Amino acid sequence: MAISVIDDGGGLPDEVAIAMFEPRSGGVGPAAGAGLGLSIAKGIVDAHLGEIDLEALEHGTRFSVRLPIGGPDSSLRYTEDRDLSDV
Repeated sequence: MAISVIDDGGGLPDEVAIAMFEPRSGGVGPAAGAGLGLSIAKGIVDAHLGEIDLEALEHGTRFSVRLPIGGPDSSLRYTEDRDLSDV
């Protein structure tokens, strides 16, 4: 199973993107988080023998998660990618 989410932000500088899945200090201000969300997500995906990554786009960033079908012990890996934006 695969899912991708694309935002329409200004993208990520390379120095930020390479450490995006590491625990870090959150941002500044009232909306700042603890900086743990993507690190926790990576831990969950890794525990299920999946993959999580990001791709910097010209305008925005694509986050993709791929998980084995049937759980971590399944011999089936991934399905083909499908665009579900019109669903």
